[in-house]
Amino acid sequence: MNRKVKITKAPFLRDSGTVQSLMGDMLVALAFLYVMPVLFYGFRIVKNLIISLAVCYFLDLLLRRVRDKKYSFDEYSSLVTGALLPLLFPVAIDFWIIIVADIFAVLVVKHPFGGLGNNPFNPAAAAYCFCAISWSEKVFAFTKPMQWLGVFGSVGENVKYAETMAQSLQNGGRPLADFFDILSGNVAGAAGATSVIVIVAAAAYLLYRRAISIQISAGVLIGAGVFALIFPRVTTGPLDSLWFELVSGVLLFGSVFMAPEPVTSCKHPYAKWIYGILIGVLTMLFRHFGKMEIAFPFALLIVNSFTPFLDKIGTGLDKYTDIGLPKLNLKKQKGGKNDG
Repeated sequence: MNRKVKITKAPFLRDSGTVQSLMGDMLVALAFLYVMPVLFYGFRIVKNLIISLAVCYFLDLLLRRVRDKKYSFDEYSSLVTGALLPLLFPVAIDFWIIIVADIFAVLVVKHPFGGLGNNPFNPAAAAYCFCAISWSEKVFAFTKPMQWLGVFGSVGENVKYAETMAQSLQNGGRPLADFFDILSGNVAGAAGATSVIVIVAAAAYLLYRRAISIQISAGVLIGAGVFALIFPRVTTGPLDSLWFELVSGVLLFGSVFMAPEPVTSCKHPYAKWIYGILIGVLTMLFRHFGKMEIAFPFALLIVNSFTPFLDKIGTGLDKYTDIGLPKLNLKKQKGGKNDG
């Protein structure tokens, strides 16, 4: 059977779905991740969310007005970016850093390249990297769970900070976190990236709704997992290395909510696997040789730049493979997909 896959420019739509439904699915899934931070830290994360949503949405409206001379109130892609960013930072982060991240994502990463569907880099990842480089002492200051943080202002002097699993691995140690604490999210870390069971449940929902690509998410975890087994940082056994590498940092969170983002990720079935595996391997290389404990967003941005090339490789592989993959039906529509 001869099969040809034509890769055209983003944005793409699924056969049975719209831009609004896709973004709605993402927002519902992201809402799950705000439950545990509220239980562990209080409503400070809700304040961060409201500020982030408002800044991203209204700045996006303003810039589209400047560029296109018209408003479009029903285009909610900026809300996905606004909901993602607070989850990447500590709950105790100062709100002005969230605002800077929002502005950077919309003003620097999204609109200069043509707006929705045209940005080559993930806006949330780029904004996070900018803030992590600029204010690393604040971005990597993680508070210990089960203490109520003030909603407004800076956190108090009596707030306790804790070493994250990523920091323990970076320092050459074995994380002491309990298995069930990791599942529930009762460990220090980025607001939305600590609760494994919630992330897995959100991933199942998004896969059921066909809002994300399982090839990309699985590729990220396979690439990072194989690297962790071959080059373990934990000396207590390969399985310990595999477990702690996959659940530390924002790797698991990013594999679900950031890597499969439809505008900047690959479209070809083969390329999706290559894309995901490269992100996973590059994340592990950053962890081994880099200075920052959270490496996934940096790895994602680098692989984003190779997306068109990887799609061409995938198309080229069609000449040598014939495994009966379903024919792609990628429909192009003005307005495009979420670029959160």
